[in-house]
Amino acid sequence: MTERAGRPRTLRMPAPAALVPYRDAREFVLARVSAVAPLHVPVSEALGKPLAERIVAATPVPPHPLAGRRGIAVASHDLVGASPYSPVFLASAPARVMPGDPLPPPADAVIEEQAVTSLHGAHEIGQGAYPGEGAVLPGFDIPQGAEIAGAGATVTPAIALALAMAGTPTVAVRSPLVALDDPQGDGGPEAFWLRTILRDHGCGVVSRGEGHVEILIRRDPRSVEGDAGGSAVGGVALNPGRDTRILWDGERLTFVFAARFDAVVAGFHALIAPALAKLSNRRLRSVDRPLAAKIVSQVGLADLALLRSSPLGYEPLAVGALSLEALIQADAVGIVDPESEGAPAGAAFAATPLKGMYEPS
Repeated sequence: MTERAGRPRTLRMPAPAALVPYRDAREFVLARVSAVAPLHVPVSEALGKPLAERIVAATPVPPHPLAGRRGIAVASHDLVGASPYSPVFLASAPARVMPGDPLPPPADAVIEEQAVTSLHGAHEIGQGAYPGEGAVLPGFDIPQGAEIAGAGATVTPAIALALAMAGTPTVAVRSPLVALDDPQGDGGPEAFWLRTILRDHGCGVVSRGEGHVEILIRRDPRSVEGDAGGSAVGGVALNPGRDTRILWDGERLTFVFAARFDAVVAGFHALIAPALAKLSNRRLRSVDRPLAAKIVSQVGLADLALLRSSPLGYEPLAVGALSLEALIQADAVGIVDPESEGAPAGAAFAATPLKGMYEPS
């Protein structure tokens, strides 16, 4: 998550008592994660996951000429000079084809069925054709050697289609594994949101105890009170999310959020999203735009800002105090510099889009 210095600036102020400054908490997280090892999976299982390596087409797509329309398959060089007054006679009837059918060699074009006249076993065509007319020639969709997707690109349905058509059965992806520990046991709306957004970020999502995971998310700060194992950050100067705790046991990070959705949303965007970017070897996007209205922030706290793009720039929907209505309308999210009291209208503000959150490869 991008943190942007707001305006006007003030003297540096410490975080409220007993709270760890947001920057320190973020650095604590990022110092304990690194890119996960690539995992080879079938293309059908790679949807939504980031590629670990650049993929190019090993062969042209399609590899052979295909019919682009209904008609008859012909070799264009056989019809050079053909006209109604000087038709070309064929030794056999041309093959009828439908869109997508392979063209029989040496055909490289498709023309209307009415172009051929057949009588008593003789076949003539009174029009010419150019190479590729009505056809899809080799490499039309993807030339050999062309990039299908770069390292870090999210596998979309279009990319999956291209990979399958290029004959690529498996791909290497980086998919961090995240476990959810839900105290309610029934998932709940916040857990559903977490599962959905984690999968949108290319993560595998499991329940606690299902093997090794990079991140564990819990939603009851009382469940870890007094836990002194490993190292920990207890309470973060993040608004909302002051009760957030971060634990490290030497193998995985555990994030503990308050049960209300606003703390979960803030904790995800401010702390987990940067960790997922590093785990998947990607970078979160940062887009600067002017503020359409001023924002007010509390010095010492990193306020999460939900924003909506408009012709004038970013329209602040919520700063620090998040509502579901603001979350529904937002299309970008940013962090207000904890050293500032906010920023005036027109000031540049950096935010991460909620769609397309990662830098293109």
